Amino acid sequence: MQLKDKLVTLTLCTLLLSILTVLLSHVVPERTYSPAIAGVVSGLLLSMLVIKYRGGFADLAILGTETSALGIFLSTLIYYIVIGIQLQTVASISILEYIVMVVRSGVFLVRFLTDFVMGLAFLLTTAGIIAIIVIGE
Repeated sequence: MQLKDKLVTLTLCTLLLSILTVLLSHVVPERTYSPAIAGVVSGLLLSMLVIKYRGGFADLAILGTETSALGIFLSTLIYYIVIGIQLQTVASISILEYIVMVVRSGVFLVRFLTDFVMGLAFLLTTAGIIAIIVIGE
């Protein structure tokens, strides 16, 4: 794969993963399952784009890991920014103070790691299965 193709694939899959994770966290009753569902959808897109751009299994694994890390980081950050906006309207705490508080307390890291593991597992499993079915190796 060329660098341009990798960047396009990474950007599309990262945005899809982060947006779906944020949106599904409001629909799915258990918030832990939202990165798993979003990982499956992103894994389908990732595998199809890697196959389209003639990448291999190494590209699939590297792009899948990068997609999961960036997408889950963005979705976690968006989630806590939305909560910070809600708290800013109700309490006398700013968004920046809330984000700093969440990061310093370790809540951000725990939520990021939990979502990262769930998203990565389902994303790579789905992408690998689709790639094996299509490529046949």
